[in-house]
Amino acid sequence: MKIEEAILYILAERNGDLRTEQIADIINRRKLHVRKDGQPVTSAQVYAVDMRHPDTFVKLYTFLDVCCIEGEFVDIV
Repeated sequence: MKIEEAILYILAERNGDLRTEQIADIINRRKLHVRKDGQPVTSAQVYAVDMRHPDTFVKLYTFLDVCCIEGEFVDIV
């Protein structure tokens, strides 16, 4: 699974509002995304995905949430 898909899956499952560290930890524990070099996913990687996809993810203070799933906006306030 791509890291973007893993992040979306976790945020949808947990109803959002997770820190990047928490998301990286869940991805690694469940092995939802495995890096090519075998190293664990870092919170910096999760943050980088967030920054590359501003139309999909929104960062509120220190929490990451999904702003749009399958064309429907999610209430993030």
